[in-house]
Amino acid sequence: MLVPTGRLWLFERYESLEGARDRVIEHPLARLRRLLEGAGLRCERLSPIEADGEHVLAAAARPVAAGPALKTSSEGTA
Repeated sequence: MLVPTGRLWLFERYESLEGARDRVIEHPLARLRRLLEGAGLRCERLSPIEADGEHVLAAAARPVAAGPALKTSSEGTA
């Protein structure tokens, strides 16, 4: 659970997001974005990282706003 202003940092092996080797159904980057959105999170950053032969995706996401932003008293008045 995240507070409304919280941020989730996620590091996942690229291979764990791949489909079967013989056919690609969804690209791992697109799949991770979709999974985050499905969990009510907006992906702010998504980067592939390669080090020591490992391929990892790093993502930063925040909760999607529950509704439209509140207007201040000076907005929308003539």
